[in-house]
Amino acid sequence: MIGGLGAVATFLASFSNNILTTTLLRSLYSFVILFALVFVFRWILGILLAEPSSETGQPSTPEEPARGQTIDLTTPDEPIAKSGDSSPSGRQSTEQEEDDGFAPLNPPKLATKDQVNSEELVKALRHLSEE
Repeated sequence: MIGGLGAVATFLASFSNNILTTTLLRSLYSFVILFALVFVFRWILGILLAEPSSETGQPSTPEEPARGQTIDLTTPDEPIAKSGDSSPSGRQSTEQEEDDGFAPLNPPKLATKDQVNSEELVKALRHLSEE
């Protein structure tokens, strides 16, 4: 249908400027190209929107989806903390954290520098202004 509409639109647009054989040839090209594009588009869309099915031909159940056809967007639950846990976050100890390959970042504390003498700042400014 889209190929036919494209061929008619091409015929009407090209008829006033070209001879009949050129117009018909361009309309045929338009029909073939649009038909092929729409055919490929519908085929790809059909593959993407098709429901996954098992090898028996029956639609797969939500408990048993076809392999490679679905994405599991759930995150796994965190492990339950043991009773001897002393940390509030549910992690056991630093030994287990090292076993897991995870260690929290402990950055050094920020400290302010001692205040610089104003005379030293003036000397540095004079030295830089001379260069």
